[in-house]
Amino acid sequence: MFAWLTRTRGTRASGPRPPHRPLAPPARLCVEQLESRFCPAIAPTLTLNVQEMPGNMVHLTGHVTDDSPSIVAVAFGGKVSGSTTANSSGDYCFVAPASGLGIITAVGADSRGLTSNTAVVNFASAVPSLTLSYTWMSNRVVHLMGHVTDEFAAYRTVTFSGAVLGTAMTDSSGNFNTWLTASNLGAVTATVTDQWNQTSAAASITLTNAAPVITNFVATAQSGTVWVLTGRVTDEAMYGLRVTFSGLPALEGRSAVVAADGTFSLTVDLAGECGVIQCTVTDWWNVTSDVASYRV
Repeated sequence: MFAWLTRTRGTRASGPRPPHRPLAPPARLCVEQLESRFCPAIAPTLTLNVQEMPGNMVHLTGHVTDDSPSIVAVAFGGKVSGSTTANSSGDYCFVAPASGLGIITAVGADSRGLTSNTAVVNFASAVPSLTLSYTWMSNRVVHLMGHVTDEFAAYRTVTFSGAVLGTAMTDSSGNFNTWLTASNLGAVTATVTDQWNQTSAAASITLTNAAPVITNFVATAQSGTVWVLTGRVTDEAMYGLRVTFSGLPALEGRSAVVAADGTFSLTVDLAGECGVIQCTVTDWWNVTSDVASYRV
């Protein structure tokens, strides 16, 4: 050994050579280390859409962007509570009650604990509106009708105030009809409230009344001393009004009821009397017509 170490230049040392030491293998980074160093995990992202539904419900939809979207849990906050998961395509949907109008949020979290952006929607609903019209019926009954416009106008309660008090419910198309008794002439207002307790602006009408009018009043002779008295009443609600007759003794206390088409008729035995027959009619608001007359 010593002789080999002390060899002279140009000569090969004698004796055994030291064992060959292999070169150290080159440094390597595993795939996981490379991914950790050069491809850090990316948090999911998501979108949120809100659609109003009847019964204070909302339909929440959106899309999750992630390398494994089906393991992303989406949690909702604000006016909606609950959670769901996306499908393999990243889409999600969720139906739930909303506590009211306002902010609804969605946040996604994957299995690595990475949290997405917070998607925010300010959930709003249009204030309802309505129309109102009327026609008179007998006995001061007024037929109120109209239409409610709203995202969900079916089966909403319309409230009346003023000269008429009461309520009506809309049908499946938002139309309403009701028959209520008016306490007086004048203004009637109607309002409607949607499922979020938003109240419409008032729709209003004014109940008016004109004096009735008798036209085409004649007396037609029948056999002997019998006559038929006929005519027509024009009024907002003539059906059921009573025409009273006067002028001859045989007509005292006699009257005729007006038909739905406004006509009236009375068959009477005048017992040979002659002179001027008169008649008047008084409407449901105690307004009396001018006198109609006919000479027999």
